[in-house]
Amino acid sequence: RKMSHRTKKPGREFDYHAFRSPNSVETAINVLNGRKFLGRALRVQLPKTAEEATPSAAAIFKGKQQERTTNAERQVLLSDMAKIAEPEIIREVLRGVAPHLEDKIENIKMVSGNRKAFVTMRSVEDVDAAVTFLNGFALLGRTIACNRAQAPGMMPYSRVA
Repeated sequence: RKMSHRTKKPGREFDYHAFRSPNSVETAINVLNGRKFLGRALRVQLPKTAEEATPSAAAIFKGKQQERTTNAERQVLLSDMAKIAEPEIIREVLRGVAPHLEDKIENIKMVSGNRKAFVTMRSVEDVDAAVTFLNGFALLGRTIACNRAQAPGMMPYSRVA
């Protein structure tokens, strides 16, 4: 049995299928998940339980607060960068100049028209080493400033959304 649901966004359609045998569910997941169909990769998985699908508002808020705190503690702010800087370029330069730092970078997010970047390190201990090495570093013809990132809402005139 098949039940379909279409969303307002193109490419976001999904179907629910009911199987007679539990073995056929596992087989369908193993065979179809990741397979290309009409130019798109299929994602096949078991449906979420009610608790997984709709967590309480308090749990969502607590999770976001905890995520913000841990991310801000692990982030480094790079500023005064060239407009052409991109995460891939920053990673490639660090790979050549400081491979010990490149391995410790989890994520790079560009902001302010690519003039600033938030670099999330894998652990809090890696932040000081990154600030020491990158502050005053010449990247793409500009000397960048590197500081510990402030938690959201800590800077004057900022607000947390």
